[in-house]
Amino acid sequence: MCTSFAFVASFSQTASAAGQISACSEERHALLEKKVRLSEHPGVVRFVMFEPPGKVEGRPPEQKTFSVRFLTAFIFPDMADRLARLGADAAEDRVVMGAMSLARMLAKIAHAFAVAELGVDAFEKTYVTHLVLNDAPDWNYWVGGYDRGRQVEARELHELRFLRRDQDLSVIVHLFVPYCPREGYEVVVGCLRSDVKIPEGLDESHLLP
Repeated sequence: MCTSFAFVASFSQTASAAGQISACSEERHALLEKKVRLSEHPGVVRFVMFEPPGKVEGRPPEQKTFSVRFLTAFIFPDMADRLARLGADAAEDRVVMGAMSLARMLAKIAHAFAVAELGVDAFEKTYVTHLVLNDAPDWNYWVGGYDRGRQVEARELHELRFLRRDQDLSVIVHLFVPYCPREGYEVVVGCLRSDVKIPEGLDESHLLP
């Protein structure tokens, strides 16, 4: 869940995804509220990015801590006009993040894509079935961030690609490509049988610069 903040010279405004704006006077510390349509939102969002999966970087399967970073995206080209209509000078997102929930969503997407495209018999072993079903302490061993190394030309809102790492197969889950064109997520989904071929059009390694 994200909460957006629009800042003005004399007071700050808060816009939630539900369309509620709260204005707090810096001088009087009073809280004011007014409803705003989502169509009037300034369109500043922040994407949560994980560090690469532990399996890829050689970290232990279970870690007590993890690292994230935030990427700011501007959804609308008329952001300045939208801010002006709200009486604001700038805006930013405050992100309340459930890392496990995000990781499990990514694992479900990646696992389903891999099985749908290649079949369950393509794998000697799958790695994230337990994470699909339940919370798991080793989530960031299998799920993490991925830098695609280039600004991807958006043909779709989301992209899914395969990346072979020796016998392991990862799925690159790239969400909201037009607004976050370089950074995605990597899910190490399983150990692939040696005789299985990845479709060329879905092979991330063929798309690397």
